[in-house]
Amino acid sequence: MIMIKEVFKDIIKCGQVIISPFVVVPYEKFEYIFDNVKDNPTYKNMIDINDLGNGKERGYRDFLEQCKEKGILT
Repeated sequence: MIMIKEVFKDIIKCGQVIISPFVVVPYEKFEYIFDNVKDNPTYKNMIDINDLGNGKERGYRDFLEQCKEKGILT
């Protein structure tokens, strides 16, 4: 079982998830948001959580897509 912290280990610096050069999120907040998939952090599972419905989302889509392109998420 791959844990979310292991998947994103190269993106977590000093307790912060580096979303982009100018955006960081505390790891605890990131982990809380994606808690339901912490044991199975796939691209689809995380995108499903990012989607709030009615065309609204949490704002992680670009980050998650980049992680998929880089092979961090499958």
